[in-house]
Amino acid sequence: MSRSLRDRGTMRAKASSHAAQKMKNAFESGVLLAHTYEKEKPPPNPKGWWVSEKLDGVRAYWNGEDFYSRSGQRFHAPAFFKEGLPADDHLDGELWFGREQFEKCVGIVRTTDSKRAEEWRQLKFLIFDSPIIGGQVDVEYEARQAYCEKAATAAPFASAVAVRKCEGKAHMETLLKGVLANGGEGLMLRAPRSLYERTRSHSLLKVKIFLDAEARVIGHSADSKLDGAMGALECEMPGTGVTFKVGSGLTMTERATMAAGRRNFPKGTVITYKYQGLTVANGKPRFPTYLRIRSDKTWDEVVADATADAERVAAEAGMVPLVRAPSLMAAAPEAATAPEATTAAPEAATAPKAVAPEAAGPSGEAVDATAAMSRASKRKHEGNADGEGVNSSSSKRSRFAASAQGEADALAIEVKVD
Repeated sequence: MSRSLRDRGTMRAKASSHAAQKMKNAFESGVLLAHTYEKEKPPPNPKGWWVSEKLDGVRAYWNGEDFYSRSGQRFHAPAFFKEGLPADDHLDGELWFGREQFEKCVGIVRTTDSKRAEEWRQLKFLIFDSPIIGGQVDVEYEARQAYCEKAATAAPFASAVAVRKCEGKAHMETLLKGVLANGGEGLMLRAPRSLYERTRSHSLLKVKIFLDAEARVIGHSADSKLDGAMGALECEMPGTGVTFKVGSGLTMTERATMAAGRRNFPKGTVITYKYQGLTVANGKPRFPTYLRIRSDKTWDEVVADATADAERVAAEAGMVPLVRAPSLMAAAPEAATAPEATTAAPEAATAPKAVAPEAAGPSGEAVDATAAMSRASKRKHEGNADGEGVNSSSSKRSRFAASAQGEADALAIEVKVD
C-alpha cells in the first residue's frame, strides 16, 4: 500500500530536519588543524601561500546558533556578542582579547555566570575560515576568505583575520620577526585553493620560532617524581632579574642526583636555553629548554649583551622597552562595538577587502566566489595546488621597520600601544 501524500510529506520534513541538524553539528566531526612548517619534509617554499598571524586566543566554531570549542563544549556567549552572525553558515575563528592576553580571554570565555556577560564586550571573534557556505562544504580558500570578510561586516563584535600573499621565505621571516617582536606567537600559512578539511592538514602550516638566550644558575630544584634526582635548574635572566626554572633538555646523567646537578651546574654557571617568547604577566620565558653551558662568556658580558639587544630591538620597533602592542592586525577590543572598525592597516593588506562575491585569487586576480564554489564542488578533494601563504588601531601608532636576509623593503604596520 502506497503511503499517503501526507505521510510522504512528513517523511521528507523529518529527513530535511535531520539533515539540517546534522549540518548544525558538523563541528562534532572536527575542525581544520595545522601541521608545523619546520617539521614538513622538506618545508615547502611559502611563495604564493596566504599568510596570517597565529592568534593567541580561544578557538571557537560558530554553527549558526552558538560558539563551540574544538572538543564540542558550548561557550555561553551573550546575545549581543552573536548579533549579526550568519544563521545558516558556519564560521571558524578565535575569541580574542589581545596579544599576550590569553589568560584573560579564557577567564571570560569559560564563565557561565550571566552577571559577567558584559565582559564579553572586551572580546572579538576573529574569523579565519568558513567551513560551510550555503550548504556547500567543498569551497576553495579564496572564496571562503571572501565570505569571512562579508560576514564580519554585519557583526559588530567580529572581524575577518587579515591575510597577505607571501613573497617567499625571506618575506615570511621578516613578517615572523615583526610579529614576534610585538608579542605575537607566529604565523599561519595557507595553501592557495585549499579546501576545509576536518583533520590535521598539510594545507595549513603554523610557523613558530624558538629564541635562545643566556641565564645564570642560582639554585637547584628536586625532582617531584624521581626520589633524589634533580628536577630543574633555578635560573636568573640578565637585565630584568626575572627568575625561572628549566628542566627540559637536561639528561638523566646530568640530573641523576641533587649532588650531580650541583656538581654539573654550580651556582653562577651561565647556560644557554631556548624558549618561545615571554609571558605577559611576569616576563618569564615560555617553554624553556636547556641547550648547553656557555663557558665562553662571563655573566657581566651576558648582562651587557642583553641590555644592548633590548635597546636595539626597541629602537627598531619604534617602541619603548617592554611595551607590547595588543595586535598588529585586528581592531582593538574597545573598538568592537564599531561595525566599521578595520581589521588591518591599509598598507598591511595586499589582498583587497572582499565584498562578496569577489575575492583575491592565488595570483592576485579577482575571483568570482560562486564560480569558485562550483569549481570546488567538482574538484571534490583533489590534491591542493602547489604554492606557498599573513594574518596579521587609535591613540598611538608606530612603524615597525624590519629586514630579513638583506631585504630592504620596510614592513609598515599600525600598532596601538597601551
